[in-house]
Amino acid sequence: MSEVESETFETFYGGENVQDVQSLARTFTQMSSLHSTNEVYDIAVNGADDVEKYNPKIDPNCDEFDAHSWMRNLNRLRSQDPDYYKNTDLGLAYKNLSAYGDSSDVVYQTTVFNIFQKGISGIARSMRKEKASDKFTILKPMDGILKPGSLNVVLGKPGSGCSTLLKTLSASTFGFDLTDDTVISYDGISGKEIRQHYRGEVVYQAEADIHFPHLTVFETLNSIALLTTPSNRIKGLTREEFAKHMAEATMAMYGLSHTRNTKVGNELIRGVSGGERKRVSISEISLVNGKIVCYDNSTRGLDSASTLSFIKCLKTQSKAFKTTSVVAIYQCSQEAYDLFDNVIVLDEGYQLYNGSTSEAKDYFIKMGYVCPERQTTADFLTAVTSEGERIKNQEMLDQGIYIPDTPQAMADYWKESQNYSNLITEIDSYLSEIKGERKQEFFESHQASQSKRARPKSPYTLSFGMQVKYLLSRNILRIKNSAGLTLFEIIANSIMGLLFSSMFYKVMYHTASRTFFYRGGALFTA
Repeated sequence: MSEVESETFETFYGGENVQDVQSLARTFTQMSSLHSTNEVYDIAVNGADDVEKYNPKIDPNCDEFDAHSWMRNLNRLRSQDPDYYKNTDLGLAYKNLSAYGDSSDVVYQTTVFNIFQKGISGIARSMRKEKASDKFTILKPMDGILKPGSLNVVLGKPGSGCSTLLKTLSASTFGFDLTDDTVISYDGISGKEIRQHYRGEVVYQAEADIHFPHLTVFETLNSIALLTTPSNRIKGLTREEFAKHMAEATMAMYGLSHTRNTKVGNELIRGVSGGERKRVSISEISLVNGKIVCYDNSTRGLDSASTLSFIKCLKTQSKAFKTTSVVAIYQCSQEAYDLFDNVIVLDEGYQLYNGSTSEAKDYFIKMGYVCPERQTTADFLTAVTSEGERIKNQEMLDQGIYIPDTPQAMADYWKESQNYSNLITEIDSYLSEIKGERKQEFFESHQASQSKRARPKSPYTLSFGMQVKYLLSRNILRIKNSAGLTLFEIIANSIMGLLFSSMFYKVMYHTASRTFFYRGGALFTA
């Protein structure tokens, strides 16, 4: 290892002094049981004999581990060599964003009885002019901006369009379409280019948790880390060593270290609890290291303390790595709400507010709604969209002042406000400042993280061969962890095959037809 690589590795673990080599080995979380302490020490300092630096706050295997210190230290390391790491961020601006889908009387489940009717009606619709009743508008025209490094929250009751908005912002529009006048710019990159070349940079996390139940928590996260480890990782570390460290750091960050060797499980296979399984999903998204990440009710099933810890980690990521995060949440404490920079309020597909979290409460109070003393700001903003929960200002009603009380009326009030005017000015200014070199810079950053044989325009970090290698390793782990079921299937199918084949053993061709009915009946009975 060169002197530059040694300094880089030491910078990652800068901190207090220790005296023995074993502490230094533990610094990198006991990278692998296959490596001895001396080998890890050689990787770190190339055989140097001087006293090394160690900070327990950035050691995931230490009880003193602090996620915020770890992320800040990693950011400091990446900032020292920008030409190698090629740090980039990504923002997003949209105007007239509107989404629609086919109405229920047009799209319905195909059966044996209606398949011909559905096909004929589909041909007829394509030949005639499209009717307004054939489409259902999910999101009404709205505008907004997500600056790099901002932490944004989307509030609204179920059915308001929060999930659709998050899918749209993450370029995951399968199942619905955007209107032709919709403008979405990812710092000059179109949504089509994001889907084709940068799928790992703009990420959407669905509400449902889908995992391989037989894999342990560490095996699950380590597999993700191996598939997302960039080529321009920390110098002097192999892909496996870096991936293991990132998996362990992420487990420590979200309180999963104690479940390291526990299966993830599901409804049928015993594993971690529901809240821990949700944290595994969050950890997977963190390891992807996307530039824009949309979390769709990812805090469901978490207690208030875990939710707050999750939001704090997102806040640190936003400040340290310029990650743009968008979180749809239904229950948000005041302490968690204060961590967000911007808030978007939706109701029935209409955007009622989009701006600073510190100004949202006063905006709706000025509109004519009362916030009870002990009600959190997030609950107040959500209650405004519910007819049975919101409280109108009686003094304004007595004075004859009109208070908007329908989603469309509130959206019209928003578009006539000074807040909306300021937002449009900011969006126009942001779009006008976007230049072509920003797009080229992002492409070079993506290319620098890819493996040697990966196509430059491929959305994947690894080449096809490396993907097969690591996915095959994961499948072997799945079979190994469910060996009982696998062996049962092999043995049972072998026995059934031998039994069935024995029925036709030494059957002569001239007698086969006479006994065919009896043998077939025996097979059917079996």
